[in-house]
Amino acid sequence: MLKERVVTMPRPYNICICVLLSTLLLTMIVAAADEVSLNSEFLRLKTTYEKELQKIHDADLEIIVSEQDRYLGAVRNLKKQMQESGKLDPVLVLDREIDRFSAAKKIDVNDIAKDVPELLPLQNAYIRAIEKFPVEQARKIIALVQNYDKALGALQESLTKKNDIPGAVEVKVEKESLNNRAEAASAKALIMEYDARIAQEKQAAKITDKAVFQPGTVEKAVSITKPADDKSSGKKKYTGTPEKRVKQRYDEFVKALLKQDYTKASEFVDPDLVKVVGQNAIRKAFMGMFPFLQVADDPHRKLSVDSAKINEKGDKVTLIPKLWINNQWHNLPANKWIEVEGDWYLAIEEGEEMHRGDMKQMEREEPGRGVPRKPFKRMMDKR
Repeated sequence: MLKERVVTMPRPYNICICVLLSTLLLTMIVAAADEVSLNSEFLRLKTTYEKELQKIHDADLEIIVSEQDRYLGAVRNLKKQMQESGKLDPVLVLDREIDRFSAAKKIDVNDIAKDVPELLPLQNAYIRAIEKFPVEQARKIIALVQNYDKALGALQESLTKKNDIPGAVEVKVEKESLNNRAEAASAKALIMEYDARIAQEKQAAKITDKAVFQPGTVEKAVSITKPADDKSSGKKKYTGTPEKRVKQRYDEFVKALLKQDYTKASEFVDPDLVKVVGQNAIRKAFMGMFPFLQVADDPHRKLSVDSAKINEKGDKVTLIPKLWINNQWHNLPANKWIEVEGDWYLAIEEGEEMHRGDMKQMEREEPGRGVPRKPFKRMMDKR
């Protein structure tokens, strides 16, 4: 019977194999550790960027929620005031507004107060506050993207110097894709749109202040859109005398002003002039001609008409308003009305200016004294 032969390796050979395997394993571990070490900075930068981006969104959301709570609190306080004064209709309107806003969390053009003038300043304040947040958020995002882009560029250069080409390429891909991501692209578009609108508004205001209300400029501009002879053409849209119609139109115009509904108030201004100068210029003119818009509301203050007289040609009515203040009537600066296509409109470029200081003087004035009047054209010359 043959015996099984056992072959054994020399002990030194076993030792060599063990050393070789150990060395290979150690090399793999070191290589993996080096790879993690080389990419750790990129992972840190990416994680930091994502966290900071989330912080921007979270912080702005908190601000918006805070503004929403502030608006609801202000409306509830106003409702309480109206309730304590026994004013049922405003209380019902404010109740509906509280329910509407609590559900919608927004205010658009259809939600602007019309029946409760005291609500309008609260709504305007909320709209102004909310409008600025998207732009401010976009600017924060752009700043964050720029800082991240700069850090990636420095890391890419560092990895290239260390001969970590795969790591450098990975950073390069991240860097090149950064500006095309949704958060950066939408932020840039929003800022560009906002800056363009602001620049346009500033340019329009500059042109208006310097030129529109200079003598002869309005007449020339309006004549381009409609010949002067065609002003009074059109079917008559009212009954009674022109003076009576102007008084009626003035009453409706004042109601819109007191509600700060400047869009509605602009409907009573010469339509050709509104087309030429725009509603922003018309609103500025209202502030100059009607200073009671700039002072605190007074329930005892009343507006009426002292007189309305048509000229000999029958194409212009001069209306002199009067204001009840300090327990007496005061005549306000006159305003002119012209007939356009069958109805009467305020010729605002021919109005007379009255400063806020004149209003304060009137509040302290003794009966029988007048307030100095200044041609409206001077108002724009001073700006």
